Amino acid sequence: MISPSLQTRSQPTVDSATDNSSSWESQSKPRSSRSFGRIVGLLLRIATIVALLAVITVGSILAFGQFSNNQTATSEAGTYTVQLRTVDDTVVERGTLESKNTVHGRCELTGWENKIIKLVPEGTFVKKGELVAQLEADKIDQQIAQKKVSLNEAQGKMAQAKQELAVQLNKGESDVATAELELVLTGLDLEKYRDGDFVTDKTELERLIAEGQAQLEKVNDDRRNIEVLVKKGYRSPEQLSEFKLRESSYKFAVDRDRQKLRVLEKYDHKRKLTEFDAKATEAKRKLIRAKTTAEAEKQKAESAIASAENAVKLHESELKELNSVLAKSTLLAPQDGTVAYANQPWYGPEDRIREGASVRQQQDIFYLPDMANMQVRVNIHESVINRVKAGQVAAIRLDAFSDIKLKGKVTFVAELAASSYSNTKNYDALVFIEDIPTNLALKPGMTAEVEIMVGTYENIVAVPVGAITEHFQQSYCYLDKGSKYDRRAVKTGRMTHSFVEVLEGLNPGDKIALDAYQRGTADFAAAEREVSSKRSTPAAAPKKGTGG
Repeated sequence: MISPSLQTRSQPTVDSATDNSSSWESQSKPRSSRSFGRIVGLLLRIATIVALLAVITVGSILAFGQFSNNQTATSEAGTYTVQLRTVDDTVVERGTLESKNTVHGRCELTGWENKIIKLVPEGTFVKKGELVAQLEADKIDQQIAQKKVSLNEAQGKMAQAKQELAVQLNKGESDVATAELELVLTGLDLEKYRDGDFVTDKTELERLIAEGQAQLEKVNDDRRNIEVLVKKGYRSPEQLSEFKLRESSYKFAVDRDRQKLRVLEKYDHKRKLTEFDAKATEAKRKLIRAKTTAEAEKQKAESAIASAENAVKLHESELKELNSVLAKSTLLAPQDGTVAYANQPWYGPEDRIREGASVRQQQDIFYLPDMANMQVRVNIHESVINRVKAGQVAAIRLDAFSDIKLKGKVTFVAELAASSYSNTKNYDALVFIEDIPTNLALKPGMTAEVEIMVGTYENIVAVPVGAITEHFQQSYCYLDKGSKYDRRAVKTGRMTHSFVEVLEGLNPGDKIALDAYQRGTADFAAAEREVSSKRSTPAAAPKKGTGG
């Protein structure tokens, strides 16, 4: 293939020669002669291009004969001696350098208008813990101040609720103790009346009745005696009237005391028992009410404390969250590295990361790549992706340091194809660079060529790719017979960038030509013309048979 530069340089030479040789004739010759001159010039240019192609082809064939120390070539140019060899199979793709451990500095504040008020210059090397960016936090500071006031109020209410609980507990205990004392006293009053006062009153009345009855009987006896004496004239009737009056008085006293005893036993006793029993029952109820009220007030006070504590916890949680948000407004370096702004290709001037710009929540502000651990992200074509596996070794050559070859290892191969608008499917693979020289200043975004060792085939018959040509899905090579080259059909197997495995048709020691494509092009030209002519010529009509 001729490069554009060669074509550009070759055309003026031919054109100038043609113009010089025919300049005096162009004035006298007719228009048809000038057209003929242009055709001759065009043919000369084509001949020059063909000659250059021939020179480049022969040169490449001669150079290819010396391409490897392991390749055995004859002293004759353009041939290769077949032998058993070990072939390394590689996949060569290009990729972009990136950090293996890239940390993203991201806006964690809510909203779409978070202003950057401080930002270190891009390319600055920072150490872990150093300030990289500062976001505006005036509103957050105001919210924190308001939340502290609310927290203090909630803490005051909680302390007040605890004091009210202590007061209520004391009051409840006092009310319960009073009710218990009243219950005990009512019980004692009931017992005192039933077993004391009632018995005493009853006994006293019974004593009075007994004494009055005795006095009444004695007065009756005295009256009867006086009546006898009055009849005999020994006593006066006045004395008899006195005894009768005394008899009536004692009888009245006895009847009165009997009536009192009956009232005591039938009415007063029952009433007093009912009254004292009711007081005892009411004292029990009062004690229950006192305990229930004390418990209810206690629970009410405890609920007030719990509510106040929850309010305090809520304000503390919100204050902690606000402090966390405030801390997120300060972006520190999580690791050592060189700061790179997280600008995207589609960002306009107003969207680019800078001091004074506004960023939204979860938007990246900067990247902090780990320059000590670098890798190459490679796009592997779908035709060879199944040959690339994690763990395979690779050779890496950066365009910026083309004279240095680095060692690497495949660490990841994607299962799904990368998104693309093209119909071509490529898969991402990561190749980690091992043992980076300390004096090599690698930077993310550099372009690299990666050669991945995907296999090694030992003791196989393999020939250079230039020694094989193909025609109608059949592979051929040209065997050197000394004075001529014989075409031989072969069966091929695995193929690398440089060699093709030959399964059948060649033996070690055979000598073959390295320009099989050129030979095949000339060799099969006649056959292709014959096939083309057969396809273009319509089939002959069948002859009509003669009727008998």
